[in-house]
Formats: sequence, structure tokens, C-alpha cells
Amino acid sequence: MKNTFKTLSVLLSYPGEAHKVLYKYKQDLGEILSDEDPRIARLIMEFMDRTDPYNIDEKYVSLFEMPPKCPLYAHEHLPNQKESEVGNFLLEIKIFYKAKGLDIDASKEIPDYLPAMLEYMANLLPDDEGLARSFARKYFKPWIGKWAECVKKEGGEYALLAKAVMMAIDRVLGDES
Repeated sequence: MKNTFKTLSVLLSYPGEAHKVLYKYKQDLGEILSDEDPRIARLIMEFMDRTDPYNIDEKYVSLFEMPPKCPLYAHEHLPNQKESEVGNFLLEIKIFYKAKGLDIDASKEIPDYLPAMLEYMANLLPDDEGLARSFARKYFKPWIGKWAECVKKEGGEYALLAKAVMMAIDRVLGDES
């Protein structure tokens, strides 16, 4: 699932050069992802078939940025969180990242940015499935369903990626989901 999480991280980041590389090697990527989970790979490949990395910026911005219909930040989807609880949530995530050598530049991004969280999961797998499961249970499960519903309602092709993220998280959680 390492490659699946890394691919989802790139595709849910602002479209740029990394997107273009994925699209350039789409066929090879599809084979690699199919080895991890063919159902998730199909969703990702369908998203890539329906989109153009050179013309997806506008859709991305309208959905995830200015102002976001479906923000890519976990704390935006947490139910009834007080400011101090959000602060603790962000700090805990940052501590997890640092423990595995993933350093998020706080001046550019806050730790609960979905692509960063997906990249962290990619860094954990397959070597530390227990930690990946714990991280998914505590830092994805409380909000990711709400985000995925928003994207399903508002996001066109991005709904495919939202479903892929949900399936990937469910797979990490195993019987817990």
C-alpha cells in the first residue's frame, strides 16, 4: 500500500510536476498499484483517465482552496473541536511525523494537510503496519468520512480519489473499519 498512499498524496496535492510524472508513467503506475490493491488502482486510474494534469488546476482550486468547498485539512472536518483540542491534534500529528523523519515545514503547511498525512502513511508501510493502523484510527477515522462525503457531493472526478482514500484507510484498519 506504500505506492498507493504516495500516489494519492501526489494526486491530492496542488497539481504540478509530480502530477505530470505520474501521468507520463500511468501504465506502469497502474500495474504497480494493482499489485497492492486492484480495486483502489482502478479508481486512481479512472481518475487519471478522466483528467488532464495540465488542465486540472481550476477544479482543484475551486474544490480544495479558494474558498475550499472540501478543505484538505483534518481539523476542518473534526466535530465540535475546541481550539486547544485542534492544537493538540496538530501537535500530536507533528510528533508522529518527526519520529519517522518526515518534517513538515510549518511555514508552508500544517501537519493535518491530507497529502502530508497520506505521505506519512506511505512512509510507514509496509514496515510498521501497527503504527499505520494506530495513526489511521486516531488521525483519519474521526474525519475522513466527512471529507469523502463532501468530495463525493462537490468534486466530480475527485470523488474517485476520495473513495480510493477511504478504501486505503479501511484496508489499513482491517476489521476495525
